[in-house]
Amino acid sequence: MRGKTKQLKNPIYPVDIWIHIGRNWDNFHRKYYPGTGKKGFSPEECYGFSTYIEEEYKGIHITLLPDITPGQIAHEAKHAVNFIYQFIGKELDLENDEDECYLLQWLVDEIYKVKESIVKDFTIQNKTE
Repeated sequence: MRGKTKQLKNPIYPVDIWIHIGRNWDNFHRKYYPGTGKKGFSPEECYGFSTYIEEEYKGIHITLLPDITPGQIAHEAKHAVNFIYQFIGKELDLENDEDECYLLQWLVDEIYKVKESIVKDFTIQNKTE
């Protein structure tokens, strides 16, 4: 299964979000960290990771395996929410976290939709090949 990437436009905060789904994470590292030799994690080590990139593909990048669970999606989405808050200079507020919860809900829903769309595309591709 080759990886696929979809870009999300955050409707509220000025941060682009890329969702990468696949098993070959070396391609991700070659594209987004060119010339650095940076390898990062592999699918054998974890189910996903989130990172913030400031270079050409500026934004939050969430890389996941195709069979990721809803809980694992929420885990990576929470990292992304923290990156967004850092980017906009807002502190997490334990007394008033409603906006954070809405952002997390939106992001989990969007990641799930992307995941389902990509996995469906791969399933159709594999049946026709």
